[in-house]
Amino acid sequence: MPDNAVLSQRDQDFLKECASFSDARLDAYALYESYYDGDQNVKLTDRTKKFLEQHGSQVKWCENFCEPVVDILAERLVLTGFGIYAGDEPKKPSILKRLVGKKTEDVTEQLHAYVDDLLEQNHVDSMQDVAHTTALVKGDVFLVAYVEDGKPCLTWNPPENFKVLYSKEKPDEMALAIKRWTTNEETPQNPEGDEITRMNLYYPNQVEKYYQAGTDGPWSRWQTEGESWPVTWPGMTVFHLKYKSLGRSYGRSREKAAIPFQDELNKQVVDLNMVMDHLGWPQRYAFGVDIDQGQLDAMIGDYLTSGNAETKVGQFDAADPSGILDSIEQILSRLARRCRIPLHLITTGAVPSGESFKAANAGIDSTARLTQTEWGSVWENAVRMLIRLGQVYGDAPDADLDTLTIRCEWEQPDYGNEKEHLEAAVLKKELGVSNDTLLTELGYNPEEEREKRASELAESKQRADMFFNAGNAEGAANEEPAATDEEQAA
Repeated sequence: MPDNAVLSQRDQDFLKECASFSDARLDAYALYESYYDGDQNVKLTDRTKKFLEQHGSQVKWCENFCEPVVDILAERLVLTGFGIYAGDEPKKPSILKRLVGKKTEDVTEQLHAYVDDLLEQNHVDSMQDVAHTTALVKGDVFLVAYVEDGKPCLTWNPPENFKVLYSKEKPDEMALAIKRWTTNEETPQNPEGDEITRMNLYYPNQVEKYYQAGTDGPWSRWQTEGESWPVTWPGMTVFHLKYKSLGRSYGRSREKAAIPFQDELNKQVVDLNMVMDHLGWPQRYAFGVDIDQGQLDAMIGDYLTSGNAETKVGQFDAADPSGILDSIEQILSRLARRCRIPLHLITTGAVPSGESFKAANAGIDSTARLTQTEWGSVWENAVRMLIRLGQVYGDAPDADLDTLTIRCEWEQPDYGNEKEHLEAAVLKKELGVSNDTLLTELGYNPEEEREKRASELAESKQRADMFFNAGNAEGAANEEPAATDEEQAA
């Protein structure tokens, strides 16, 4: 791009187009977020609003099942580590615990320690929870890698701030990512701290930074002190987590399929409240009584009399709410089937156990595995870029990343108990499964267990030797000395 003073009209038109975001997409994000938060604009009568929305706009009433639709899947999308390896055996350090004092035998071990430090410094353990939940609620979320003070950094960004264009030749490759946001940051280019619009254009090998004063002013370069313009990077530094995009540029909210059921459910629960409010108890009536309604109020044990022989009294039975309750259960059941949620988590009934429990969770587990596969590649690319940035601008170990594999590891659901796992391990052992594999499946480190067993055996042998040596010494002390040849001859 040329200098600010000579930015051509063509450049300005291009930047204006980049800064133009789809209102429909932004409105959809706001809708999905409001449904997740429970702000669902339920239509209430004045009487039901009086009791069900006592806190006004602070707490909007709804029977919110959009939140568990998201959270039940988000709970199954937990990163546990990244394996970096060159051979057949991946090494799996935890991203949540720092490797301390671990001997670095080769470049993969060095990279493990380096990546583990980076992920801890960037708080990936908490970042992933926010990023994954946001991506499920809105369909999209973005991870951005950059360098600060010589350290590679990774942060998440809400989708409202981003616009992306993918390659037509390679639909899975991002050709351009645009980040737009407003700020009051005081800088040499904004000394008064006025509200300005910032915009970064992320290309596969560089980042161009711009700003706009006001709402419709011309765009100018944003220059950071000590930073080149444009900033060059060893690859695309924006990574897109999108849910069920099916090849489209943007993902789809997991709530989208649930919202019609949610609206239907809210309506049925409002009806239930109205029925119970007006017809939840017997309704009494009286004919031929010429008195005020208030005079008919009676306490327990009281009775009423009338001097009119034509007086008639009676009551209508209370309404039976079972039909509405059954309808509510059916809505939840259809919601569970549509969103592949275990039925026992959102409706009444006994919780299944054993194999039935696994079968009940099969749908959501399958959805989780598919999402892990898609999002895992995004996280792997992000970690690979962090290492590249560290090699160029920091102190990352020198390694040919093209020859190494980075594997994203996920926490897997555990529906059995300890006894079932041990019994299964015994059966697998009889089939010929190795001890190392069985120990790994049970959550133990085979190498550490071998070292511990060897140490225990050595300690046990030492105690046994001390015992026998002590016994021999005691026996020798009590034994009479043997007679000499001369004594035997005498």
